[in-house]
Amino acid sequence: MSRISMSGRILLIMSILSIIGLSSIFSIDSEAVTGDGMPMLVKDHTLKTAFTGEPFTFTSELYDEDGIDQATVEYWFGQEVSVNKSMANSGDNWTWSIIIPHTSNNLNYEFHFKDTLGIWNDTMWRSIPVIDAIPPVLDEDLTPNTASTGDEFIFSIEVSDNVGLEAVFLEYWFGEEDHTNISIAEGDEYSYTLDIPDDSLVTLHYFVGAIDTSDLVSISDISDVTISDDDPPTIVGDISMPGIVSCGCKFNVSAVIRDNIELTEVRMEYWFTGGTKQEITMEDEGPYYKCMIEITADCTSDLEFEVIAIDSSGNVFRSSTEYVDIEDRTPPVIEPISDVYVNVSEPFTITIVATDNIGIDSVKWSDSPIGSDNLVLSGSVEEEGVYLITVTVTDEAKNEETETFNLYVRAIKEEDITESDSMGGIIAIAVIVVLLILAVIGVVGFLIYKKKKDNEVPEDEEKEEEEEPFRKEIIKYEDYSDVPMSVDEAHTAEHKEHKDLLYNDLYGTKEIEEPVQEPNGPDVPEGDQKQVEPEQETPQTPAQDAPKRDPPKAPDTPPQPADDKGTHTPPSPAPQKAPAPPPQPTADEGGPTPPSPAP
Repeated sequence: MSRISMSGRILLIMSILSIIGLSSIFSIDSEAVTGDGMPMLVKDHTLKTAFTGEPFTFTSELYDEDGIDQATVEYWFGQEVSVNKSMANSGDNWTWSIIIPHTSNNLNYEFHFKDTLGIWNDTMWRSIPVIDAIPPVLDEDLTPNTASTGDEFIFSIEVSDNVGLEAVFLEYWFGEEDHTNISIAEGDEYSYTLDIPDDSLVTLHYFVGAIDTSDLVSISDISDVTISDDDPPTIVGDISMPGIVSCGCKFNVSAVIRDNIELTEVRMEYWFTGGTKQEITMEDEGPYYKCMIEITADCTSDLEFEVIAIDSSGNVFRSSTEYVDIEDRTPPVIEPISDVYVNVSEPFTITIVATDNIGIDSVKWSDSPIGSDNLVLSGSVEEEGVYLITVTVTDEAKNEETETFNLYVRAIKEEDITESDSMGGIIAIAVIVVLLILAVIGVVGFLIYKKKKDNEVPEDEEKEEEEEPFRKEIIKYEDYSDVPMSVDEAHTAEHKEHKDLLYNDLYGTKEIEEPVQEPNGPDVPEGDQKQVEPEQETPQTPAQDAPKRDPPKAPDTPPQPADDKGTHTPPSPAPQKAPAPPPQPTADEGGPTPPSPAP
């Protein structure tokens, strides 16, 4: 199609307008100039730039001396097919308005018009740029706001542009880490898949941006994605445990358990088949967790257990149920059996003591001359000899234990009986003698103890004697030996002191005329002496080396104290029973022998 038809026309450039400095160029119909009456374009008032999405008006100022009857505008974008539209008349101007589409192509156009005589004329076509002033639109962010450790995370953005997108980009980072900027591929929407680390709960931050073909940019706000831990702990490898466990042993279990973030608890839940479940904490031993269960000695059920691990986010791992066989490998215990001696035809009974952690199933007596009843061997043997007997005890798990002993069977002879009787008599006599000796020792000990108790002076009497020396009143008797003195005093340590007092009373006073006592009187131990004040001081110091002499013979009547005229006045006898005579010192004591009482 020819867009410019200038046949029969001459375009005149108005040099006058150029001379006066006007830059507008007018296209003047040559026929009109020559007076042939063709319409002409006086001025094109259309804007020189169009903006996408904005209204745009074509405006032309036309002239014809006969008048303009019709005007059209023909326009197209880029290489598109043109559109010819009739323009509206508004005085000298003819207009047509459109909405510039969202395109990056230039807008091309030209005017066609005719006068009232039907004469047509047109202009050269013009091209003006179409400018995109609308940036991309981030329609919707479909990205979730939470993510899980170790999972895939998808960023999803709906982006649009009025003309066309050049690129869509994503920028993300964890916590305070470095930023990563990547382009997002287009699908149903712009999206990107990211692998969330499995060992971190640091928040994920991101924003998206879009650039259109006009280099217009749109950027979203920063969004946060919370990372949660949904990964439970795991057991690395198999649980380490023995295949078979014996009764009464310790059962050890260990397992390598890991968590992507943090473990807070590891325990074992166990039970014996048919029993109640129990729990035990598994201790952290560095590379593994372990625990120990004591199997009772009488356990008869198998062990079942599960390992349970919980992390800091409450994720729980529970292993499958493990089964452990419990076997009784403990044999019975038989207490040692001593050799047994019996006589021919003499009844006897042998009972063994055997125990087992579970239970005894059977007892077998081997090489026994008589029958048995479980743990008891009872009866008599009619033939002498030595029998080596073996006892085998078997428990319910078929564990066995054996014990052997000798059974000596002998015949009874007459000499054995006599010797036995004699020996029995000797033993009986020995027992009786021992019992008699023990009885004598007991009686003697009792008498000694009683005598010692009788000789003890009560504490209050000792104190009274210390305050006031004891003196017995001497009563006149025909016999000097009848001096009052208690029997108890004669048996105490003080009887010697009493004897000396008596001696002084008889021979040491001035009123009584008596031979002067020779030196070497009785030597009284220092600890047994008591200070007795005589009525008159008559110091008497017996010489240790003085010869012994017989004391003066006692008179028929006891000496009487002298009165003022030299006579003796006998004291009134006290109404007391005369005690036994006091013990007399011997020659070994180093003093004179006191006078013997008169017959």
